[in-house]
Amino acid sequence: MGYHGDNAVDVWCRWHTNGGASIDDSYQVSSVSDNGTGYSYVNFSASFQNSQYSVVSTGQEDSGGGGRVVNPKSPESNRCNFETRNVSNSTRDFIDIHCIICGDHY
Repeated sequence: MGYHGDNAVDVWCRWHTNGGASIDDSYQVSSVSDNGTGYSYVNFSASFQNSQYSVVSTGQEDSGGGGRVVNPKSPESNRCNFETRNVSNSTRDFIDIHCIICGDHY
């Protein structure tokens, strides 16, 4: 049973951008958009009141080891842009990206 209401996770998504943006699984996400190498939008099913929500994100570029960075950028009430970079600080498409988002709806 999931928890809904104040202080709950409002949106979560697992997607990938290698070979085009595609959702693996999600909650309250209508789609993901590929905006070029290392950039994607997660589009929400319902808009937040504003763009001041909290985002936690992580990802993996390939099956090898090493650190990866997933930066939420330019949040909007109806979507959030994500930038993915490898250990060399180059934008790259990833095989696995995750986010959870909490904020005010309605």
